[in-house]
Order: sequence, then C-alpha cells, then structure tokens
Amino acid sequence: MGLRVKPIRFAFWSEFLLITLYGAIVSVIADTGRKYGAGEVELGIIVGIYSFGAIFGDYIMGWASDTIGRLPVLFIADLGFATSVLLTGLIENKFYLMIIRFVNGLFGGILPVGMATVADYSKKGKNEYNSLMSKILQFIGLGFMVGPIIFITFAELNMSFKNSCLYLGISFFIFTLLWNFVIPEIRQTKKASSKNDKQAKDFEEDIELVNSGEEPEIDQEIIDQITENVKQTKQEFKNLDNEDQAVDLLSNDDNEDDEDDVDVDVDNSKTKNSKIKVNMEEKVESLEEKHDFNLKLLLQKDIFLILCIQFFYNAVQIIFIYVSPLIVSDIFGLDPSIYGPISSIVVGFTQVISTFKFTAWVPEKLGILKGWNILGLLNTVLLFSLSFMPNVWLYFLVVGFISFFLTAHHSIAGSLTIYLAPHGTAGRLSGMGQIVGAAAKFLTPIVVLPIYFNSYIGFWAVMASFEIFQIIFLSLTNVAKVKTKKDQKKKLNDQNKTVELTN
Repeated sequence: MGLRVKPIRFAFWSEFLLITLYGAIVSVIADTGRKYGAGEVELGIIVGIYSFGAIFGDYIMGWASDTIGRLPVLFIADLGFATSVLLTGLIENKFYLMIIRFVNGLFGGILPVGMATVADYSKKGKNEYNSLMSKILQFIGLGFMVGPIIFITFAELNMSFKNSCLYLGISFFIFTLLWNFVIPEIRQTKKASSKNDKQAKDFEEDIELVNSGEEPEIDQEIIDQITENVKQTKQEFKNLDNEDQAVDLLSNDDNEDDEDDVDVDVDNSKTKNSKIKVNMEEKVESLEEKHDFNLKLLLQKDIFLILCIQFFYNAVQIIFIYVSPLIVSDIFGLDPSIYGPISSIVVGFTQVISTFKFTAWVPEKLGILKGWNILGLLNTVLLFSLSFMPNVWLYFLVVGFISFFLTAHHSIAGSLTIYLAPHGTAGRLSGMGQIVGAAAKFLTPIVVLPIYFNSYIGFWAVMASFEIFQIIFLSLTNVAKVKTKKDQKKKLNDQNKTVELTN
C-alpha cells in the first residue's frame, strides 16, 4: 500500500513549502537587486513584479484547479515555483532577475487554491472549516519564518545568494516530487463539468441523503457563535446610557430588527402576528434582491472606497515586508544576509501569533469601524516611530507589533467587503479587491522606494499617511453611519404603520 497522506495535509504542506521559498527570497531580494546594479525605479520593479505575475497566476491557478482538480494544481505550482527558485541561482544581471521574479509570481498564486481545498474538504461532513482555515494561515506564517532561517544558515556557511537559491530550489524540487508517490490524488485529474451536471449531481446527493434517513450535520461552532453574537448585541443595547450613542456592529443590524419584530404582545396574536409576518417577508425579499455586477457598481461610493482601502492596505503591507530587511543594512550597518532574514522571521512569527485569537477578537468586540481605526492609528504612530529607533533590537520589536496589527487588518478587510457589498456581489467584489491589492503591490514599490533612498523620515511619513487614508476612507463609508436604538425602533414603527394602512 505504501505511505498515505490525507489530501488536506498536502494542501497545508504545499502552501508551507511555497511560502518557505518565498519568505527566504523576500528577506534579501531588495539588497540583492542593489548588488546587481538596479537603480531606484528598477529595484521597485524587481520587488513589485512578483505581484504583477501573481495577478495572472491567481486566475490561471484558480481556473485550472476547477478544471483538473485542486491537488494536481498545487503539485504543479510547487514544482514550478521550486524550478523558478533554482533558476534564480543562475542570474547574471538585474534584467534576468526581473524576469525570474515575474515567473515566481506566476507560480505563487496558489493561496486561493489551498483555501478552496480547505472548503472542499470541509463540505465532506467534516465541519471544520474555521479551524482548518486558521491552520492553513498558521502554516503560511511558519513558512515565512522557516525560509529566512534557512537563508541565515546558508549565510553563516558563507554561501552566496545564487548558490543558496540553487541548492534550495533543487532540494525543494526533489522534496515536492516525492509527493507524487505519496498521494495518489495528485495523479488524478478530472474533467470540467457543466452547470447542469453539477446540479444533477447535487440533486442525486440530496435524494441519497433523504433515502438513507440521515440528517445533514450542522456546524455547532457556527451556531454557538451566532448565539453568542446575539447575546452580546442585547447586552450592548442594555448598557447604552444615551439613546443617541453610535452603535458600531459587524452585521447584527438585521438581527436587532428581527428581534424587535418578535417582541410583541402575544395577547394580540392575530393582528400583530400578521404584521410581523409581512415585515419579515419584506426583509427577506430585500435581502434576496440581487444586484448586477458592472462598472457602475464599482463606482458606487461604498464600493469605490472599499477598493481604495484595499489598495492602501496592501501598499503598506508590501513595502513594509520588503523594506524592513533593507533598513538593518542602511540604517544600522548590519549584515543584510543575516539581519534581513531576522526581520522576516519577526514578521512571520507575529503573523502566526495574531491568527490564533486576535484577528477574530477585534471585529467581534470592537466592530469594524472602531477596530480598524484603532489599529490604523496604532500603526500610524509605530510606522513613523521607526524613523527614531536607537538600535536594531528595538526596531525588530516595533516591526513585530506592526506586523501583528497588519494581520488583524487583513481579517477586518475581508469582513468589510462582505458587510458593505450589495447582496449577490460579495464574492466578485472580493475578487476585485484581490486585483486592486495586487496592483498596489506592483505599483507601490516603483513609486515609494525612490522616496526611501532620498529621505528615510519622508518614506515613513508616506507610509503613515497611507494608514491615515484608510481611516478617512472607512469613515466615509456606510459602516460609519450612526445607528441608534431609537432610530431602529422608529423605523420598525413606520413599517408597522405602513402595513396597517395597507390592510
């Protein structure tokens, strides 16, 4: 029989292997570009062109995974990325480095595939989606730590960047190739099925479920979370001393309205129950109303502001990751081949720590607006304070806090898109957010890195202003509208009066 590994574990390790290679190179790529004579703009291209390649890679890998299967695509992407790292060990000039970085990005777009694998696996009665998704993010953070550690080891052995990439690429190519013999699912591809075939298959599965007398499993964790959210919302309203106090909730507005609908005098059952039923039906119809996804939708105020926030958030993240290793050489005069990777290790470590509880706690306890603004203000102060760090270890400490908060911002950004997107458009708007984020990761290094080389304080001032822009844009969205208990009750009373007049 041989060794067998569950497909979901391969998804974890696939993401881990790729991010390990990515994390190793990202910790020294900016300094390497300078060694090959790249100017300020050229260095920005070397840094950002990976994200440009990932724009195409995300789409190609996603389409291929739907067509031939998740695991074969993960396997091919890992082999391709390992090969591109191996070829990085043969670079001779800055232009070759640009090309190979673009190829890195093409094969690096497998994060959505790994998450789709988690979703597929969860649907098979496992009911583990939340825990599995957290686990895959933790594997990514671990990879971002392990890669730089490997490069530090190579540097201690006096190996050059080219030789490090050559050996690392060969090792991971062989290691990935071995998966082909361990997981049979890698060798099994599927034909693309039509929409009608999928509907027929789903119908057959439903019939089998009914005939077997089994009931579908319900994710108790989700039920518990919903119950807890309702309790928290009730308590918030009870604690309000001033009816005009703003209520900033994640997505509980409809729940509050529904609960007020049901809070009626049961003695007047016929009249009031009919009113409640009409109100509930109206709300369901409004929720189920779908919107067309087109250019006009993207220009709506809320949607446009979401995309702006996604741009500036990703701009801060990409520059922070690439420039942090440069600073240990330029400002503190330390060996970038050792202290650059240490900076990346700090980033990876704090990402892992943040994914355990903090990323979920912030929007649940503070709400989208308040949570985002607090994190944004903290990062604004911390980013600008990096201009005045007296030593590298205090610098690393601040880098860790910034990375910690950026990871929480990433979680809230997803919630923000879902919260403000019109019904039926959240998935496609999330995809547009990914495209805008990739554009930011490509363009920002080209524009901002020259500022870094001309003014260190000016560079961090620009980065801090990017955080301020996010706070301003979010404050202009509907999530910042003042919602009061009094307003909600007035809205319900108006609806009830309308129903009475109609009757």
